[in-house]
Amino acid sequence: MQAHTRCLIEACKQLKVDFSFLDEEQNLVELYIHQKSFMFQANRTPFNTEALAGICLDKGHTWRVLHQHVRMPQTLAFMDIHVKPQYRRYLRYHTHEEIIAEIESTLTYPLVIKRNRGALGNNVFLCENRAEAEAALEQIYNKELRGYDYIALAQEFIPSQQEYRLVCFRGEPVLLYERYAGAKQFKVRYWEEPEGRPILVEDEALIQEQMAFLQPMFQRLCPGYVGVDLVRSVSGEWVLIELNSGPRVDHFVEFNGPERIIAMYVRIVQRLLEDEA
Repeated sequence: MQAHTRCLIEACKQLKVDFSFLDEEQNLVELYIHQKSFMFQANRTPFNTEALAGICLDKGHTWRVLHQHVRMPQTLAFMDIHVKPQYRRYLRYHTHEEIIAEIESTLTYPLVIKRNRGALGNNVFLCENRAEAEAALEQIYNKELRGYDYIALAQEFIPSQQEYRLVCFRGEPVLLYERYAGAKQFKVRYWEEPEGRPILVEDEALIQEQMAFLQPMFQRLCPGYVGVDLVRSVSGEWVLIELNSGPRVDHFVEFNGPERIIAMYVRIVQRLLEDEA
């Protein structure tokens, strides 16, 4: 049983909500609330549409949908020039030199190059110059590697003071934590650093400040359950980095224990009890 599932089940027990496991590993769970069924599959919930989950996974599409409504890093998307023949009609750039030229005509170094549908910091690079940008593209487009993606993104680099994960359910904040407790610098896999522990934040004024910044995002997408990654830039500006329709809590629980995640699920299930009554 995964950490988020364990916390969800404990919340159900506290609220006396019936549930059953549908698999031997106990990560496929069905909740029964007012004669309705709610299924949770690992970190996936019944609260988002399939299209919204796809938009969250596709970071290029996230930017396309939201960048005119909320501040995000400027983002360019480039297809692998060696895609299968049936997809080559979508190619806008036919050499890596053309891709680099477009990146350099739009963005300035340092900049970020990363795979479009990645997770856990895999194939994310801070590039200081052309040579590093070329190497990043070669890595992402290498079909022999597990982190291959046929779309690479080039993004404006936002120097930041803090980075946060804000989890929201039906437009309400249910969890906020700072993602890195050490020195403020570019950290892709922050959890691998000695100070890379998530720090619970319960500053209501800060939460409301972030929610006010994110209101255009909620109005545009209406996510049911979402983890929002955002940073405060060195100039004090809020910037949305990406969305996660199935945020995991393993690392948070490792350093902070399960109690706060259980409380989050209590709040979510209680809301379901009220809304479905």
